[in-house]
Amino acid sequence: MISKNKLGKVSLFVVSSYCCSVSRSGKRKVTLIGTHLDLVDSVTHINAPQEVILPRNSSSQNLTYETPAAKNTDFSSSVVFLKVANQTLTCRTEIAYYPDPEFTSFTAVREGEAVRIVVQKKVDNLEMKTAELKVVGIQNEKEYPCILKSKESSNKTETFICEIEGLHNADFEEVKVSYGGTSVTLNKSSSLSLLILLVILLIPIIIIGVLVFYQRQQKQLTVKMNRLMEDLELDIRNDIRQDRLWKSNKTSADFVVIKYSPLDSVALANTLRYCRADDCLWKKETQD
Repeated sequence: MISKNKLGKVSLFVVSSYCCSVSRSGKRKVTLIGTHLDLVDSVTHINAPQEVILPRNSSSQNLTYETPAAKNTDFSSSVVFLKVANQTLTCRTEIAYYPDPEFTSFTAVREGEAVRIVVQKKVDNLEMKTAELKVVGIQNEKEYPCILKSKESSNKTETFICEIEGLHNADFEEVKVSYGGTSVTLNKSSSLSLLILLVILLIPIIIIGVLVFYQRQQKQLTVKMNRLMEDLELDIRNDIRQDRLWKSNKTSADFVVIKYSPLDSVALANTLRYCRADDCLWKKETQD
């Protein structure tokens, strides 16, 4: 972002801004970086032209101020104006406005001599830092400041972790989260409701998964039974084929000749028995 205007022999340059996305509720600190910024008297936004913002901190190279709330939700971004003496300069880089952060639930557990509180927040475009938040645990109507330690991010949630030193009871009814000029209160019921909602949403998914698994198992069982029946039918056919072949070999075998000698030695005839397959044929041969 570059804005330039002649102020006597001094030129004012604003080359960039730190933190260019803010929530609609405002009160987020924005730092402009440039040169001769100590000459700026006030800052205004196009979405709140009547609100004059005085710099919180300023130097030749930095100017920090708190953004105003978005008076008109039709604006998704705002142009920044810098008031210098009796002139107004326009910054070319706009400040983007997004919906306020949505904190969903909290958990509190005891760890040694401290209580650890984990606050869940939906992912958004604000990219909030731990220094921008203030977390307070409420127990028996008494507030316990929670010192923010770290932030963790995933695809859908941002997790802010803080600790309360010297407290052994982790049973908190509420947790208050403050940012800018806004505060959000989370309670056990909201956490429980979120858990119940997740369970309700998971039930259809589990049922669908079970049905898909059952159908897949049924298909696999049907394929196995078909293969088993095919193998059994093939074995039966092979047995029948082998049995027929065995009978055919017996039928085509050579005759087995057994010589039969009768008791009557006077008879001129010898009787020979021929056996073939399952029949026994008796055949009489006459000797000369």
